[in-house]
Amino acid sequence: MMAEVYIRWPGDLDALAERLRHELNLPERNTEKREGINWGGEYWVFVTLGFTLRIVHNRDDTLSEERSDYPFYLAIEGINRDTCIALAAHLEACLRKAGLDVVADSLLV
Repeated sequence: MMAEVYIRWPGDLDALAERLRHELNLPERNTEKREGINWGGEYWVFVTLGFTLRIVHNRDDTLSEERSDYPFYLAIEGINRDTCIALAAHLEACLRKAGLDVVADSLLV
C-alpha cells in the first residue's frame, strides 16, 4: 500500500533528501541513495518505523500527470492504505510548517 507527498523543490534530489532527513528527523542508518528503473532512475530510500519512504523524481515512468507541477514526491509504503494515508497527511503538515510547498495525495494507491 502506498500514499504520496508531492514536493515542489527548486534544488536537486540529494539536497531534497538532506532537507527531508533534517525536517523529519529521519535516521542516517537504513538510508541510502539507489538507482533503479522502477523508480525512475536515482532515488533515496529511508526505512523507519516499519515504513519505506522513497524520494522520487516525478517524471518519465514515475510521472503523476495530475501532479506534474511537483518535480518530486515522497512515496510512503507500509502495511495498510489507511496508515500510509495518515502518515502522508502528518508528513505534509510537518513539511508545510517547515516552509516547503507540498501536497499529500494517494493517486497511486
